[in-house]
Amino acid sequence: MKPKQIYGWDGFELTSGDLQVGLTPSIGGRIMSLIYQGQELLFVDNNLNNKTLDVHRWSDLVAAKKAMGFCFWGGDKTWVAPQEKWLLGIPPLDLDAGSYQITWDGNEAVMTSAVCRETGLQIIRRVSLKQGKVNLVEELYNRTSKPIQWGLWNVTQVKRPCYFEILSHSGGFRSYHHEDSTLPVFKGDLSLKQGKLMVECVDNHLFKVGGLPSLGELSIYLPFEGKKICWKKSFSYEPQVSYAHHSAVEVFNSPSHAYAEIELHAPFKILVPGESSHLEQIWEIRRIS
Repeated sequence: MKPKQIYGWDGFELTSGDLQVGLTPSIGGRIMSLIYQGQELLFVDNNLNNKTLDVHRWSDLVAAKKAMGFCFWGGDKTWVAPQEKWLLGIPPLDLDAGSYQITWDGNEAVMTSAVCRETGLQIIRRVSLKQGKVNLVEELYNRTSKPIQWGLWNVTQVKRPCYFEILSHSGGFRSYHHEDSTLPVFKGDLSLKQGKLMVECVDNHLFKVGGLPSLGELSIYLPFEGKKICWKKSFSYEPQVSYAHHSAVEVFNSPSHAYAEIELHAPFKILVPGESSHLEQIWEIRRIS
């Protein structure tokens, strides 16, 4: 690992073969860059390059959120679910936009948030690059003195155009337009082909779909020099438990920026003081014909 400017932010780069992973602890502990054979796979809002927010200087979080609005930043991040519990419909500032402390455990980067003033939660993100594979472990801790219920929610903003293949059961995924009146009907096909759901994200048509996969595995496909990049995500998954939004996997297609989100949830459960939940992922990336 080495210090490096990542789109203008002070950060660190992990490298292995054809893969470079850029970490930006100063802006929500994100993985802000994922470059394979010279091609960036993650969306970054270039209007926010080098911008950081000293969120801890604000004592009035309502006023701060009204002033800054919803920043889309980019990259891979940890949110908390359900979204309906967010103050003013904006992610908790200390977790999403605050600076994380970074330490190193051997070759593993450990990025730790402050304790969130809105939720009482603390996030730890552990990132390492081993044998060309990205290992990401996210941990969500209850730092309050009482039981609380939140879900760990991983969100990866992928550059468009792209499409997703998700292992699922018949009827496992649904359009969210029934649950959120601001969303239109998903006009794509949610039927399975050989046990896989394919969701295409090629333009700025707004939609969101979600559901329960059959296994903790999905693939992201992006165009690359007349061929494709396949980005496989393997993730921890418990099929018989409760999930926020009633989904363990979600896909959101942005109407205003050139990205689609692949979102993973850890189980939605009550955490007693000091207890944590976690989500583990392994990313494998290769070029295919």
